[in-house]
Amino acid sequence: MTATKFPTTKLPIAAPNAVAHIDGSVDCTLLRVGVLNIVSATPVASFLVRSGVQQHPVWALERLAVVVYCYCQAVKAETLATELPVIEVSVQASLVSGRKLAALVAFDIHWHTSRAIRDRAEPMIARMTGDHARWKDRWPTEPIEFPVKR
Repeated sequence: MTATKFPTTKLPIAAPNAVAHIDGSVDCTLLRVGVLNIVSATPVASFLVRSGVQQHPVWALERLAVVVYCYCQAVKAETLATELPVIEVSVQASLVSGRKLAALVAFDIHWHTSRAIRDRAEPMIARMTGDHARWKDRWPTEPIEFPVKR
């Protein structure tokens, strides 16, 4: 597999302060995807990771945003209508803060899920991130800014 053709994003006036590890679940009904317009249009996903009674807002950028989106789409497709589409995760994220914001930006996510969900998600990821992918044609263009309003 070759390198993904996504733009590299640098958050202005923000620096990573700490690293967080969260084990929990993502409620895929609360996933928001769009573009973050900083230097160029960058794919972004905003989601909540429930760990115990707390919900932690987390961001994913570039290829990892696509991965989050595809896994949530796979979970929704495999979940019965009477169940909440949730997926268990272990998230590693940097705490990025500036004068007006603080956010957890994921840099690694481990998906604790079934073979059926992986078999559905991985081809979607490959189609959206491969050599001939045209992610701009397939990705929602809604602009998203820090912080997300739910």
